[in-house]
Formats: sequence, C-alpha cells, structure tokens
Amino acid sequence: MEAYDVVVLGESLIDFVPLKKEKSRMFKATPGGAPTNVAYGLAKLGNKVALISRIGSDPLGERIIHALKEGSVETRFIQRDKKKPTTITIAMPQSEDSGRYVMYRNNTADGSVSFDEIPDDLFNSAKIFHCGTLAMSSPIAYQTIQQAIKEAKKNGVIISIDVKLCPSSWDSQQEMIKVFNQLIDQSDIVKMTKEESLALNINPKHIVKGNNKIILVTDDRGGAKIYYREDCIVCKAPSVNVVDETGAGDSFMSSFLHFYLHYAHMLELKELLTNGLQFAVYAGSKAMQRHGAIIEF
Repeated sequence: MEAYDVVVLGESLIDFVPLKKEKSRMFKATPGGAPTNVAYGLAKLGNKVALISRIGSDPLGERIIHALKEGSVETRFIQRDKKKPTTITIAMPQSEDSGRYVMYRNNTADGSVSFDEIPDDLFNSAKIFHCGTLAMSSPIAYQTIQQAIKEAKKNGVIISIDVKLCPSSWDSQQEMIKVFNQLIDQSDIVKMTKEESLALNINPKHIVKGNNKIILVTDDRGGAKIYYREDCIVCKAPSVNVVDETGAGDSFMSSFLHFYLHYAHMLELKELLTNGLQFAVYAGSKAMQRHGAIIEF
C-alpha cells in the first residue's frame, strides 16, 4: 500500500450554490461535502491524500470523481453504490447561518460507506486520519467511522474530526449530542463552529485541560480560536468581499492540517498553533471570495 500524508473519510456530494445573493433561480452545481473539500484542499497544497467515501453510480458521482482527480486526490477508495444516489445539498439564497443548507440525503449513498471495502493496510503509514461527521446518524456509517478510528489509533495516526451537526438527520437530539461528545473524546484535533459548541453544550477550555487535544472554533466572519492545554489563541478574520461562504470552514481546516503536518517538527507548539491558525483563517477568507467549496489555492 502506498503511503499517504492524510487519509480522509466522509461524505462526497453535490452542492447547488446560488450565483447571486438575492432571490435567484440560477445555481451552480459544485462537488462538495466537508471531508471531500478538506481532501481536495490538502491535495492542492501538495499533500498525498486518499479519500474514502461512497457515491451513487450516477452522473453526479462521476462529476465528483472527475473534480477530485483534477485536484490530485486519490479516488480509488471511493465506493460506488448501484442502488443509492449521490447526496445533494442546496444552499438557499439570502441566508448565512448553518440552516441555509437544504439536504437531500434520505437513503443516499454516503450513509452506507462500508468498512469492509477499506483496505486493511490503508492506515499503516498515514500521518493524519481526518473524519467527517455528517453521516454519523446512519448506523452503517457510524460503525465504519468507529472502526476506522480504532484502526488508525492502532497505527499511531493523529485523529482529526470536523463537527458537522445536522439535527434533522437524527431521531434524538440527546443521541446526537452523546455520539458527538464520544467522537470528540476520541480525537486529537477537533474543529467546530461557535454555534456547534453551544448546541453540544461544550466548553472547549474544559475539554483541553490536562491533555494534548487541540480544539479549533470558528466564528463565521469573526475569525477563529484555538484552545489547547491552558491557552487560547485568537485570530481575527480579514475584511473581504464575501461572494459565497460555502466551504470556507473546510478550506480553513485543510490549511490548518497542512501547516500542522509540515511544521510540527520545526516550531515550538505555541508558535506552530499561532501561525497555523493565521494561515487557516486566511484560507477560509479566500474561499469566501468565490462560488463553491472546492477552490484553487
């Protein structure tokens, strides 16, 4: 098995993004899904990245594969489902919070990503395993993610997760909170929004106390914070002309992981996290200046 800098697991889908902020019938179909965006961003930054996902055997799935290959992401671990379609998401105009996305993922392919189709030795030499969480409400995807984390930990791989809440996908809010808190406890690097930390009733200061866990909290256009040990680092976002916020957090995450991966052995921890946060905030701001989540760096 080839060695990968980062192995990413999670949903691949198509985002329909409005071309104008005002009420419009014009949408652009762009490949997306938080982990897919992160994989693409990491690859464009020069990292060797493998993506594990599941798409439908349909034209939308082929569009995703084509875009990822153009971005140098390894796609041979993406599973094809002959019975279930590729997930789609519509970003509604005139809305800027997490509720702007209308998701069509009832019985779609991403929830059936199978651990049995993942090669046993894929995690042997990876440095970071990054996991998306949107599909956690599906029992099959939940088990796959748990098994993959266990396999990665067995090989000493750094575990990174991106918290993506979709309350409408869960039968129980209590179950959702329980699952996400369990996942955060298993991880070394966690990214969430300020809104998500409040929804999960999480205080990042308490989570990082007494361990080496790193918590990244983004605040839309307000910038971001890193919590680790007893410290909190703050970075304000630059003022930019916002065209589309889709995928800005994913560009932020891929950039931070890239910086962490390549400079951890060179910099003292506080300097590493400070500079990494600044680099990530810049990337997130850049992503806001164009349509779609997959961007050129």
